[in-house]
Amino acid sequence: MQISERGIDAPSAASLDSRLASVERQLMEGRLADAAAALESVASDVAARGPVLEWLAAARARVLAEQAISLLRAHAGVMHLNASASAE
Repeated sequence: MQISERGIDAPSAASLDSRLASVERQLMEGRLADAAAALESVASDVAARGPVLEWLAAARARVLAEQAISLLRAHAGVMHLNASASAE
């Protein structure tokens, strides 16, 4: 059984549950940036808005860190190729 707090003006449980299920599916697929974007649209509709916003901030920081790592790896690959070409 699932119990939740919803105000009179809150969207229907099915709508919110559907959006949260979408966020969960995106997370399971490793699509953190997509999940964060989807959760952002849900944040105003949930009673636990504070923790959701904290999670969003952490998720955004992780996405930025992963992007930075990808850039560093690409740069290292280019530097390796340049060093190999110079050695020849």
